[in-house]
Amino acid sequence: MYIKIGEIVVNLKLLACIKFMPKQKIGASKSPTFHILNVGKHKIKPNTFKIKIKKINMKKIILFLAVVLFTTIANAQEYKEYYDNGNLKVIGNYDVNKKQTGVWKYYHENGQLGIVGHYKKGKETGELKKYYENGQIKEVGNYKDGYDTGEWKNYFKNGQLYSVEMYENGKKHGECRYYTKSGQLEFIFNYKDGRKHGKIREFHSNGQLLSVEYFEDDYGVNMNSWKYYDKNGIEQN
Repeated sequence: MYIKIGEIVVNLKLLACIKFMPKQKIGASKSPTFHILNVGKHKIKPNTFKIKIKKINMKKIILFLAVVLFTTIANAQEYKEYYDNGNLKVIGNYDVNKKQTGVWKYYHENGQLGIVGHYKKGKETGELKKYYENGQIKEVGNYKDGYDTGEWKNYFKNGQLYSVEMYENGKKHGECRYYTKSGQLEFIFNYKDGRKHGKIREFHSNGQLLSVEYFEDDYGVNMNSWKYYDKNGIEQN
């Protein structure tokens, strides 16, 4: 973020890296020197960053910048929406650019929390949690720059795990597992860029392997090598 003071443009990200030289007098012929410390990514050699200021009190500049920072934070606008019954429906904040920021919460009409998500510059980021109206967890996963990423888990209303899916750039990618309401593994799919790719396995209700099939880009391939089994694990011809 940059702030312009007269003819001076100050980068607030560098402000924490500035070391003032209080013994140096400010006059018409001289200008104060700001030494930049080697902090984080901002590595600038001393004596290479100078700003010309005439008859300006350094404390006033710092105070002014602090006020600007406070004003920026204060400008984050809280948003609330309610159901007809008076229960809170949505609560969150918009930044100065009218984009969603920070934690947003969405509620069911019965008042139970429905979704907790995080935003940065209008894009979903970090952990997302969804809940059923009974309070049970429904879904949990993570976003990066607005796209699903990593492991996502979905649950039945009874709290039993329904699926474990892997995502990359918003698309299913890798091994995904699906379960029955009783907790029995039912399918194992493999995905590549959102499409079924590789070995697909299905299981009987007793846990025995039912079938093995092969896919490429959502299409079945090598069908002659597909295999099917009965509940006792015996291959069927």
